[in-house]
Amino acid sequence: MRTIDATGGRSRVCRVIYSTFACVLLGLPGLCVAQRASVLQVAEGPVRADDGRFSFSRREAEEAEATSAAAESGNPAKKGSSLDALLGAQHSDDHATGNAIGKQQLFADFESVYMEKSDDTGNFPSAAQRPDKVSDGLAVILPSEYGVSESCIQQRRRDARISGSSQARSIAAVMYDIVDQLAPPRYGKPSGDMVRQRMSYLSQPGMGCPADFPKIRAFLDEFTDFAKAMVDRKKAVVTAKAKQAEREQQLVEARKSEKVQKDAEAEARAAEARRSEKEANDRRRTSLLAGKEKPASFRDHMLMHDYAIGDQYIWSPLVKADNKVYLFGTGSLDRQDGQDLILRSANGYVMVKMGRSTPKYGELQVNRLTVVLGRYIDNTQYTTVMGAIKTAPVIEAIAVAKGPVQ
Repeated sequence: MRTIDATGGRSRVCRVIYSTFACVLLGLPGLCVAQRASVLQVAEGPVRADDGRFSFSRREAEEAEATSAAAESGNPAKKGSSLDALLGAQHSDDHATGNAIGKQQLFADFESVYMEKSDDTGNFPSAAQRPDKVSDGLAVILPSEYGVSESCIQQRRRDARISGSSQARSIAAVMYDIVDQLAPPRYGKPSGDMVRQRMSYLSQPGMGCPADFPKIRAFLDEFTDFAKAMVDRKKAVVTAKAKQAEREQQLVEARKSEKVQKDAEAEARAAEARRSEKEANDRRRTSLLAGKEKPASFRDHMLMHDYAIGDQYIWSPLVKADNKVYLFGTGSLDRQDGQDLILRSANGYVMVKMGRSTPKYGELQVNRLTVVLGRYIDNTQYTTVMGAIKTAPVIEAIAVAKGPVQ
């Protein structure tokens, strides 16, 4: 489309304006259609008068086109769209209608990616996370459903800052910016600046498609409505996830608290059991030492004597026996020598001197664990099968039992 030269086009502009108003007043739709094309030609390049002032601006051209379209249809132009509210401005346009299958699929695909890849603030972490191939869908939907010309969709932007970008890609960029503006702000991003700037590009001659801008604007209005609902759905999902996470954390804390309480109760019961056992042992010990009762088990003998563990002396006997009471609990019965016993462990041997009245608890068995409580009275020597001379402790048994002792 040829734009009007800024010098010498004043008379033509006037004719266009007068013809446009004439078609509206006379109610001639066909004439309005023809004149609208002329108005859009004017919109692509504002004309300056001889005194340097604009005699017909692009905004006036858009308003004239909206008035013409309203006269054709018999309905007033719509005002106050969602995109207007987003930009904080009012705009008159003619919303296109028609088969919405392609648009709905595009919107559904857009939301699917948005729900998956946007973060919990509702923003895309990076441009790479945004839905791809949106511009490909726009190249089909805008001409078929909104009547945008193919030449506009395929037109290359002649702006040095975005060289080589098609109008479809530019419109897709506006869609991304609309979502960014609707989502909760992060990093102090400015509100609406990028949407307003890109919209301005789309409506300017040489950079956008002024003739198709109202149709593009109609599509972006519908996308804004959709994007508002989409962002709200994302907020609802994030809120639900946060509440679920909070409930799960509360459950974890409750279980942790319950475990701590149960552990404390178990420890209290164990402590009470130990205290009760100690009191019972103390009473039993006192009774045994006083002769009021006779020892009835190996443990009774353990209660009656202050003893230490003596197993370390099997492999490293004292140079001189100390005559103290020890408990040996790691040796197995090797053999019986007369009435005495010889215990064997991995570290050596123990000689156990048995008296006629030494109590034995349980049926003693060779090669089975045998527990001895006795007094360390001497050392003895023995020769191993390899000819080595070793030393073994000699224990005077107080009591002997088949191990382990319960």
